[in-house]
Amino acid sequence: MPWPTTFDEDWAMESGDPIKEAWRVGDVPAQPSIGKAPVQVLPTGPDARVAAIEQVVLMTLYAATRDVMLTTPYFVPQRVVAHRAAIGRRPGVKVTLIVPAKVDSRLVHFASRAYQIDLLAAGAQVALFRDGLLHTKSITVDGEFSLFGSLNLDPRSLRLDFEITLAVYDAEFTAHLRRLQQSYLDRSDLLDLTRLPRPLPH
Repeated sequence: MPWPTTFDEDWAMESGDPIKEAWRVGDVPAQPSIGKAPVQVLPTGPDARVAAIEQVVLMTLYAATRDVMLTTPYFVPQRVVAHRAAIGRRPGVKVTLIVPAKVDSRLVHFASRAYQIDLLAAGAQVALFRDGLLHTKSITVDGEFSLFGSLNLDPRSLRLDFEITLAVYDAEFTAHLRRLQQSYLDRSDLLDLTRLPRPLPH
């Protein structure tokens, strides 16, 4: 019997019954290699081990020795960047977060801004993309490694939604992705901690 594919697992989760015919005939053939880059598929969802993808993201951030650039439409990371201050203050590591200047939810906007301010205060750079709802979900590390897929950095995406993330261990792909990220950064305004409204006293 072949190993279950992500589609099979999701189908079984929703229907309660796997795709028996595909399993019976073993219709999950090995695909020919079309490149040299090692790529790891990381499916996540409510049926996956709790916090697994959160640990992957944190390990990715802590693996950086020079720079990290993140793009995401929704940045409400909670525990994923629970150590965001430590990440932002790591000596010699430049951290850049790119998010849309405007999102399609006021609640998400205000929740996200609180985490952005934390990162900014820790020494990271936060950029607000001007040209619409930036929807690319990506992380590049040191120009060598990247995460790319459908995963948002918010609680629903991290713990409830079915998502696919590709871990790409390849400098060439990461360079292409980094150029895309830079194109977003070029069309963004940097968030300035000194110009933000002062928080209300507790």
